[in-house]
Amino acid sequence: MRVAICTGKTGGHVFPALAVARELKSKNTANECYFIGTRNGLDQSLLQKEEIHFEGILGEGVPSKLNWKMFKAVTSFLLALIEVKSIFKRLRPDVVLSFGGFISCAPVLMAHWMKIPVVIHEANVHPGRANRFLSRWAKVICTGFSAGGDSFPSFVQAQKGDRNIRITGIPLRKEFFKVNRQESFQDLKLDPLKWTLFVMGGSLGARSVNEYFLKCLPLLGELSKKIQIIHVTGKNDYQRMLASHPPNDISYQMIPFLERPEKAFACADLFIGRAGASTLGELASCGLSSILIPYPHAAENHQVANASYWACKGAAHMIEEKECSPDILAQEISQALLNEPLRKSLSMNAKKMCVLDADSRVVSVLEEVVK
Repeated sequence: MRVAICTGKTGGHVFPALAVARELKSKNTANECYFIGTRNGLDQSLLQKEEIHFEGILGEGVPSKLNWKMFKAVTSFLLALIEVKSIFKRLRPDVVLSFGGFISCAPVLMAHWMKIPVVIHEANVHPGRANRFLSRWAKVICTGFSAGGDSFPSFVQAQKGDRNIRITGIPLRKEFFKVNRQESFQDLKLDPLKWTLFVMGGSLGARSVNEYFLKCLPLLGELSKKIQIIHVTGKNDYQRMLASHPPNDISYQMIPFLERPEKAFACADLFIGRAGASTLGELASCGLSSILIPYPHAAENHQVANASYWACKGAAHMIEEKECSPDILAQEISQALLNEPLRKSLSMNAKKMCVLDADSRVVSVLEEVVK
């Protein structure tokens, strides 16, 4: 089976796609997969390390308002269609798997025109614009959460029915289920007798989350002596945060990007960060309690929808960015750490959200569609 996998450029798109690619090869070494994504994006650098074939195509995000960027996006899309047609003729995929993002539009449309079956995976509670638009041409829609299928256009839901909208969960790399907590403490040079806070704003960073967290530390008082911090700032904000001079009296590791985040998740007692679907899947894998500060400018406000869904399930606390401040964040951190029953409840409910075999479920859907 030859599978073309389309992903956006962020870790939230790439890591679940990578988990499916690994499962494909694990299940049958004869399976072939290659990725289609943006040129010079995060996806390409990650895939080179995995020795997975990558095809870069043109792609520009579609602006929400009509302006000169719309002309640029349309031109880029038309050129991408030509590129994708050439790629498909050369590599002859049996099925196209899309993880969303504007970069998926050209491959999915070309697959439809060339009569190649399409499967879409939507990890968010509220689907993005690309997946909602492309869903009409998908044989099967895979969703990360039970609520995910409800937000697709009504005619798509009627057309697909329950049979072809599947809850597969969010595919994660196997490392998340194999990580050893004690070894992770040693590898990350952490003290197992202290509370560990894991702060992360996503693969590219989150400036406001970084700032709120750094400013809330002096407000924790005596509690700050009992904690240690792993802070992934994101590559875009790392130098600026270093210049902010984190407190010297707290065990504090500040890094731009963490290639093995499963070790930090395994050690952490509390997570603070954004509410991207991939992050939520990782939280669920280890049953980690969290304070979610969803990115307010995400497309279709999908991070607020994700965080709200988790908060309603009792799996996380949510602070909307417009309501966040160093004082409020310090109060939430103190409450989560000092109230053990609350922390355990959040952890237990997060664990219930995990689908252990999500990657295998997606591969099974691909096999079914190809047959």
